[in-house]
Amino acid sequence: MLCHLLCRDDARYGFGVGGEYPMASASAAERSQSDLHWRSRRGEQVVLTFSGQGMGNFINGCVILIVMSIYNLTGPTLDPIKSRNTIMIQFAVGAAVSVFLVLWRYFKLQESK
Repeated sequence: MLCHLLCRDDARYGFGVGGEYPMASASAAERSQSDLHWRSRRGEQVVLTFSGQGMGNFINGCVILIVMSIYNLTGPTLDPIKSRNTIMIQFAVGAAVSVFLVLWRYFKLQESK
């Protein structure tokens, strides 16, 4: 049962990421072509698109460490309830950032011409 759940979720994640990365790099390349100032810096725009993944991993680790220190989860044995709450807070922070970015993209980001 757990194996089927993990395989299904990994496949769904792979399709989502596999669609988002090419779209994001194409969007960055198109955006750099629309403005004369950014034309010579197209590579930087594409690299910055993918460097956000590393920053997200780093910030996620920091959020986990901060929440663990708040719950005092530093010993060899961990309280199951506090551990579950840590994971729930971590996902809630990530979901809040994702919802903010989706709304920002929808309301503020202009389509390239």
